[in-house]
Amino acid sequence: MNKVDEVRPVEEDVIVFNSTGKLHKDKNLLTEKRTKVFELITSLRNSLKPEPKSKTYYYRKSVKLDLEQADKDSNSMEELDKDIKRRVSQFNTFVMNRLKRGTLGQYYPFSEIEDLDKYKFKDIKFLRNKVIEEYKTITFTSLSGEELTITEEEYELHSHHMKLSSKGKHLFRVLNELGYWIEDMREEERIPVMWKTIPYIQFEDNKTFVEFSFSTLFSDMETKTNIIINQLITELEKTEGIEVVNLYYMKSYAKFGVLCDNEQLTEVLDSFARSYKRSSYLKAKTYAVEIDATVDIGNEDKETVEFYKVLEGEYFKPVYDMLEPTDETLFGYNVYL
Repeated sequence: MNKVDEVRPVEEDVIVFNSTGKLHKDKNLLTEKRTKVFELITSLRNSLKPEPKSKTYYYRKSVKLDLEQADKDSNSMEELDKDIKRRVSQFNTFVMNRLKRGTLGQYYPFSEIEDLDKYKFKDIKFLRNKVIEEYKTITFTSLSGEELTITEEEYELHSHHMKLSSKGKHLFRVLNELGYWIEDMREEERIPVMWKTIPYIQFEDNKTFVEFSFSTLFSDMETKTNIIINQLITELEKTEGIEVVNLYYMKSYAKFGVLCDNEQLTEVLDSFARSYKRSSYLKAKTYAVEIDATVDIGNEDKETVEFYKVLEGEYFKPVYDMLEPTDETLFGYNVYL
């Protein structure tokens, strides 16, 4: 039991879903659970591609960046064969057009999906990946009438280069928003620690990064979130070795990042629990907090991630039947797997 759990009795309208992989034997079932919870939380964000409420970064930390690797990654697509890029682009257009016409399922029936065309534009990337995964080699006709072929290996190579390019460009966009000129940057600079910058930060040993995602879509959610964050900052800034390294508001959720020593993770989670409980007088009809704790961040041999979802309100009740109750509590609430 978390020591904070002794402060207050367990509440029934709030649960904690512990989706840390090592605790789940059936990985396929875990994926189903994560997907369902993700869909519910995403619907509270009002968009699959959420936009920032502002581009103000309120907290930053002095870090060393591997700018050489970031530059190499951002230009990764230039290394890819032009013909592969052309054929993948044409294939993507082909899938989109068939979805518009409602005929993709006629061209590529799936063993796992009865009604392929019901997905329409919601899961374009998912559908492209499914076509490649199931058929391995695809021959199709482009808009110009050219017969083209794309293999699974070529498609995956293209995806790999796209991910590298996107990762590098994310960092440079943040640096640009912060007003840095790349050629004038020093060995260490103050930047927010977040998913866009983490891949290129050179972390010290024995560090844990904790990222909280708070709901803010409606006014009651935003009020609750601001109270929790304010109290959390007050608690954390009292403790040596714990740093607030990011606070960033999207239009429907807020990201809050904390960096600490590995041994201080429990202290950070306890501080969150106290702050969350103090906000309990604000009863949002629906509310969610996602917590990702990356232990030994930056150390490829030792890095592990713990995942928690704090789910509040009737809105999340439909997912309870999928989850397995445990005898444990965390933050004062029942833990489900």
